[in-house]
Amino acid sequence: MNTLSPMESAWRSLEAALTEHAKPLVKGLKPGATEDDLARLQKKLRRPLPAELADLYRVHSGAKRIFPEGGPRNSSPAYSLIQPKFVAGQHKPCTLEEQGITGESINNDPGVQAEYWLPEWIPFAETWGIDRLCLDLAPAPGGKIGQVIELRKHDLKRQLIADSLVDWLEMIAERLASRRYSYTSDIGLVDMGEGFERWSTPQAFRDDPAYLLVKTTKSGNEYWMKEVASANRWQCDEPLNTELLQDKDRWFAFVCVNGEKFKDASGSALGDVADRFDALQVESE
Repeated sequence: MNTLSPMESAWRSLEAALTEHAKPLVKGLKPGATEDDLARLQKKLRRPLPAELADLYRVHSGAKRIFPEGGPRNSSPAYSLIQPKFVAGQHKPCTLEEQGITGESINNDPGVQAEYWLPEWIPFAETWGIDRLCLDLAPAPGGKIGQVIELRKHDLKRQLIADSLVDWLEMIAERLASRRYSYTSDIGLVDMGEGFERWSTPQAFRDDPAYLLVKTTKSGNEYWMKEVASANRWQCDEPLNTELLQDKDRWFAFVCVNGEKFKDASGSALGDVADRFDALQVESE
């Protein structure tokens, strides 16, 4: 009887969660890398290939938009797994000075070094060729060798994501199952924020007193909304139509429920949902 390794088991859990909650992403999973592929990658990196990274690639050598960007409701596409043949080309260690950045400092989490990019940070996922997920082989005190970190360019954030690659895959699978992570066709996997974690079922969501039902369509879609402090945390990334609510500083989250399933509601432009805001005004009076 063959026993799955921790990495194989983590991938299988993620595959099952993707099949259930984000099926289009399953098509983007590429077959595992060969030992020759891994040997070539090690040669290009000019350093021993971390065992956990090699194990990751032995199961799947590529995947599209399956690693959510750090932070709730980030509007950037999710990270894609970099194919082994492209990893060395994405490995670009340098300092702030070498990047020509002055007057700014690194925004690093505890356990992560306050550096722009260390040689010991090996990229394995990227989005738009700008931000990356890396395996950290040189953590700061309190960190762990092999932890997963996020390198963001626009805000110089160096964020701790998970203690290991296995932990990261298992976390994604668990958060997909709990609805903390959701799938959208234009972004991939998205972190919906901690408030979504407690909704184990659509009925549990419907029972949340913070949300207001604003519309039910003939096809059975229910649109629910609530006011939030900042649009950056949620699905709307523009202020509401001021002609409707007379207040450009109000922001709302919305979610769509169909029967016993959650659906994505993040792709709707405000102009397409004006009737929902009319309904909100009426029902709020």
